[in-house]
Amino acid sequence: KMDKVLPGEVRKYMPVKAGFYVNWDIQSKYSLLQNVSKINMVLPEWLSIRDTSGNITADIDTSALNIMRKNHMAIVPMLTNYTNNVWIGNNVHSIIISPEKRKALINNLVAILDQYKFNGVNIDFEELKETTDEYMIAFQKELYQKLHPKDYIVTQDIAPFNEDYNVEALAKYNDF
Repeated sequence: KMDKVLPGEVRKYMPVKAGFYVNWDIQSKYSLLQNVSKINMVLPEWLSIRDTSGNITADIDTSALNIMRKNHMAIVPMLTNYTNNVWIGNNVHSIIISPEKRKALINNLVAILDQYKFNGVNIDFEELKETTDEYMIAFQKELYQKLHPKDYIVTQDIAPFNEDYNVEALAKYNDF
């Protein structure tokens, strides 16, 4: 939504010219190197939820990180529930239905963003077990309210035509 006030970090990267990055495909690094002059934001698949506690596992490719930093790109890592080649919706469900676990996950995320001086987070939760959008909206709202004052970018991946998400409500709590 363009009618809300975007934090300084977000405005700095308008218009967004983004690309995804994954550690598990060597072509991803070649593509990053070939396109450094054409993009201003990278969404690397570096953060994952592997259990129901709200802990985050970070798998950061430091050579790619150095390329991104050297080229002054916004680094907005994906937080995903993809683990061991499978989407684990139950982990996300267990976290987002619990106010305490949502808070723990968000606090763990802030610690990682602060530690690595990333520019924000890209939420990529798939194969969810939700029967209501109430909990995902609550999570995004709490995440946005915690990250936005710190000038962190908040984005979310939603597959086209996926009607499981209340896009209108979620747009209020995402920059992109």
